[in-house]
Amino acid sequence: MNFILSHCKFLLSITISIVLISSCAGPTENTKPYSGISILLFAGGDEENSFSAIIVKGAKAAAQEMGFDLDIVYSSWHNNTMIRQFKEAIDNEYDGIAMMGHPGEEALSGLIDEAIRKNIVVTSLNVDLPGIRSEYQDLGFGYVGANQFNAGFRLVESTYNKYKFDDGIKVLAFGTKSIPKRGERTIGALAALKSHNAEVIYFEHPGVPTFEEQEKLHLAALQELLKKHPDTTFIFDDINVRSASKGLKKFGIPPEAYVLSGFDLSSSTLLDMKNGYIDVVADQQPFLQGYLSVQQIALTVKWNFGGLMVDTGQGIVTLETVGVIENLVEDEVR
Repeated sequence: MNFILSHCKFLLSITISIVLISSCAGPTENTKPYSGISILLFAGGDEENSFSAIIVKGAKAAAQEMGFDLDIVYSSWHNNTMIRQFKEAIDNEYDGIAMMGHPGEEALSGLIDEAIRKNIVVTSLNVDLPGIRSEYQDLGFGYVGANQFNAGFRLVESTYNKYKFDDGIKVLAFGTKSIPKRGERTIGALAALKSHNAEVIYFEHPGVPTFEEQEKLHLAALQELLKKHPDTTFIFDDINVRSASKGLKKFGIPPEAYVLSGFDLSSSTLLDMKNGYIDVVADQQPFLQGYLSVQQIALTVKWNFGGLMVDTGQGIVTLETVGVIENLVEDEVR
């Protein structure tokens, strides 16, 4: 009898232990604690755009891990399209919207007010809206992306440091300084150039509605300015560094003729770096912009967390360092 009682106590002890272990182990792998939450992500360009593709890949990774529903819209980087899409998103009553700040605070303020009144969590990525963020951060409005001014300033400084430029060199600068918020990256770059007393010849983003038109005007300006200023040392391109690289090749200019710097990493940019046409590239780490923006919305919807301010930093990539992340670039993670 004592043996039977002891044996029963032993089995009971094992059973209790298993129950306790199971209850303490947390959710199983198949549990999706954020299921039922619907989020819309603004991806910026279009499905063929390499930068947008990386943003989307990051957002989809977060959705798969957490279990929320994710929809994606593309805008070809057109501000008016973003505004229209934001209005439609409010009408569709998403739980959260991860939007881009390119249209600026004046254009977006009233829409964001309306969304928040309807209990839609809104946060931003890629371009910050600091005034709106300061007003609504306690309700989940954050920012994931680079500090635009610092990104432009640091890229110029990194290029100067790598190539040991003297002060006073001639620089062609292609930028977007007239565009609210987005233009702060160009303004930062111009500030860095001014600190080195560079002679700057500046071309502003043409502001045309299609990429083809933009690239045509961009390349025509590049060709004309290089003819007028053959003593140029450095080309800073904040419009499309890949486009500038294509132009140099098209014009028959050898890769060593100029130092070319700009934004962002892609497989095409990587190839042009290997060919010597692009020398320094800033990586905004868009995977994190997609991943962290929608992740934060899900956390805010479920747990009422405030908005996060996340500077995704800026990796400076040169031909000497690109091998470290080459596979990640091809996999659309960097």
